Amino acid sequence: MRSSLRAFLCLMSLIAVLFLSSSVFAATRMVDSDGFACASSCDGGCAAYQSIQAAIDRSKAGDVVVVCPGTEPYNEQLVIDKKLTVQGFKNTAVVVKPVAMVDNTSSLATASPIAAIMLVKDTKGPVALTNLIVDGADSPVACGRNPVGIFYRNASGSVSDSTVRNIRMASGSEGCGGGIGIFAQSGLALTSNVTVKGCNVHDFQKTGIAGNEVGTKLTATANVVLGDGPISYVAQNGIQIGYGATGSLTDNRVSEFAWTPCVDTNNCAWCSTGILLYDPDSLATSSVNANGNIVSHTQCAGIYQWGNSGQIVSNYVSATDPWDGIAVMGNNNMVKSNTVTKSNESGIWLQGDKNSITLNRIQETPIGIWIDSGTGNNYPTNSNTFPNVGEAIRTGVTDSALMMMQAGSNADRNVTPDRF
Repeated sequence: MRSSLRAFLCLMSLIAVLFLSSSVFAATRMVDSDGFACASSCDGGCAAYQSIQAAIDRSKAGDVVVVCPGTEPYNEQLVIDKKLTVQGFKNTAVVVKPVAMVDNTSSLATASPIAAIMLVKDTKGPVALTNLIVDGADSPVACGRNPVGIFYRNASGSVSDSTVRNIRMASGSEGCGGGIGIFAQSGLALTSNVTVKGCNVHDFQKTGIAGNEVGTKLTATANVVLGDGPISYVAQNGIQIGYGATGSLTDNRVSEFAWTPCVDTNNCAWCSTGILLYDPDSLATSSVNANGNIVSHTQCAGIYQWGNSGQIVSNYVSATDPWDGIAVMGNNNMVKSNTVTKSNESGIWLQGDKNSITLNRIQETPIGIWIDSGTGNNYPTNSNTFPNVGEAIRTGVTDSALMMMQAGSNADRNVTPDRF
């Protein structure tokens, strides 16, 4: 009996050792363009991989790929299909910058071709990317193709403390509308649960950060997303969660989104938004939240919620021209404790039922809160404050001179969500 117990305990100890060795002793693979780097120093004499993809290909699930800055950018398009960490060496600037981008995947929603600089696909564990610069400056793509900086396709993980820039169409194709900095998308074969934190995203063609489709959850926190400002060739959006995706956007800084042909609400075929929460078919299984963001210099709205059961709380929205600071189309949404200033139409515009608008401060707008249509909405005047506002509360559509001048004819405010 004792020998059987002893054998059982030995077997359990062996299993524990094997488990610990597989989870704790993950390999660290060094990358440096000159072929030499040690874990303690990129100037060390240890043998290293000369390309990031070579290190990824040789890695096993759970390994860490550490990339030294190198003497030149890494001219690669990368594909990751396993649980992995890829990180720059000790906060140094590691630039991934392909010379010519090729289509290396496709959209799970539309099957359109996508050329991704970093493609994370079909992984069974999270992929963490940190301290990287992903740059498409040398590889714009032609119309009919879609460039993406970092694409999580049926994959989960995180992007942190990184920069994504210059994700653009080629000269002459600017109006085609492709180009996303960081993109998460699920096709339901696997979920895409992606966190983007502390990143800078700028000089992109269409959308800075996006999460689309049912099965996708995007969490974006403390990022800076900067649009091109007034441009004539495309209506940009800063951060988008759409088409049944869920998630939360917290403490981001989003600014400079304007399509110049949109001159007023009567002459605006399309327009740009800072944060676009777009679920017109109510596909989402849970709410989408926007909390503590600072959004400025946009058009349709600083924050546009088109869907149900969202929470827009404690954001600061300024300088929306020509429409509204915060726009909501849907039911059971909460708009609370926001500060909205200098919107050319209203501070908060609403279409829908049973929404709650409380504790907001709206300043220097023609209209404070405009309830365009809907029933059961809660918007107490004594809860919200309206310094320097022409009209605190407006309900319904009227034929007033202000309405004719500012409302336009399109109830959806002509937003242009990105889907491919």
